[in-house]
Amino acid sequence: MSGTSLQAAQMAAAARAMDLTTAIGKSGGLDLISLVAEAGTTAGIQVVKWLARERLNEEAFLQTMRAYQNFAHPNPNGQAILAQLQVNASKLFGLRLVMPGALGSTILRDKELRWVATTEAVILKYHPSKAAEKTFIDIFLMNAYPNEHRASRLFFATAQIQAVVQKMTDSIHLHTVNAGLEISPLPEVFEKYVGHCMEHPDLARTIHDIQERIGSDVVVQVKYFAVDLLCWIYNHWNGVLVVSM
Repeated sequence: MSGTSLQAAQMAAAARAMDLTTAIGKSGGLDLISLVAEAGTTAGIQVVKWLARERLNEEAFLQTMRAYQNFAHPNPNGQAILAQLQVNASKLFGLRLVMPGALGSTILRDKELRWVATTEAVILKYHPSKAAEKTFIDIFLMNAYPNEHRASRLFFATAQIQAVVQKMTDSIHLHTVNAGLEISPLPEVFEKYVGHCMEHPDLARTIHDIQERIGSDVVVQVKYFAVDLLCWIYNHWNGVLVVSM
């Protein structure tokens, strides 16, 4: 590729990302889902065009984001992670890494979706990025298809939204590990214990079960010190956390 062609490709890539960030910035307070669902606005049209250029199916995108909307929220500890992520988002913008980070930056600003970013930051502290993608797919399936047990139907549903989840997790990844984010350690009292990590289906199921019981006391019993789960609870549970060993 010639220098001129490369420069043109880079400019086109930046333009795609700016379509999203500019549209959200001028949306008048509308959240990401509303912008896509109510595409009659200028900002909404721009977001839909961005989805098309990124080769993301509009219906799959809406279905995915709706399944995640208001599922969880970062607590004051999680808000500290969110603040770090937002600083990293500003750095990415300054470095002109706008295109790959555009969706992640948008999610960070959406109060109903930003738990996705803080949750991924927690997962990436203990797991590879592919585990984060699989965890979010599992949470999606439990939210969108709570009574579905047919493997063929769940396989089809996964295939429909996988590209969206991958784009989302890859974009948020730029703001976390790739940007040098280090989540604050758990309280010192836990340092003497050997931490173990859960398999992604178990982690997703436990997070989902906890969120289904918001507003009531929750007892989580594990056979080992599940450090990834505890870290998620520590940064997302709004209430008193009591740990008994």
